[in-house]
Amino acid sequence: PHPEKAIRCLRARNRRGEFMLLAISASDRPVAFEPRIRSAGLPACWGQAAVYHAIAEGLAGISDDGRAFDRVSVRPRWAAAGVDQAEVCLHYPGSGACCAYSYRYDRKQSRIALEFAGGFQIANVRCLLPSGMRVLEVLVGKEPISFTSDRVGKSHYACFEIAGIQRFPINLRLGEAVSRK
Repeated sequence: PHPEKAIRCLRARNRRGEFMLLAISASDRPVAFEPRIRSAGLPACWGQAAVYHAIAEGLAGISDDGRAFDRVSVRPRWAAAGVDQAEVCLHYPGSGACCAYSYRYDRKQSRIALEFAGGFQIANVRCLLPSGMRVLEVLVGKEPISFTSDRVGKSHYACFEIAGIQRFPINLRLGEAVSRK
């Protein structure tokens, strides 16, 4: 409102100390790009978004099926990459909502341990098992819970649902897969 005054400082704050500033213009004229600039494909941020999506919903396997992670699908696919340990956390800074888990595959004991954090009410879990393995039992602490097994091609999955965050790790006890000829 005062074009005659020089801007010496610009501050953006919120109560939580987190913010995202999308654009600021300090010009009184429209911005014009040089005509020789041509697109050579997707903008860098779109490429980054594709990589993020591939990791978050692909390999790590977390997808928000509701609002603010109240209902989630967790589909860890670390076995496909030969990864035995992973920690994943997806977080919405604006609301503080998150979904996180740790994944540990113990080859000696033939088990996968999953521990969850976040505010979800329901988590639909479909865990890719290491090659040649099948799920024998799913335990929350020492208590067995119901699960189903799924097979796609040569890949085996343990499928189950959990309500809210569990106090104990969820252990998938594994055995050798029965081969079908």
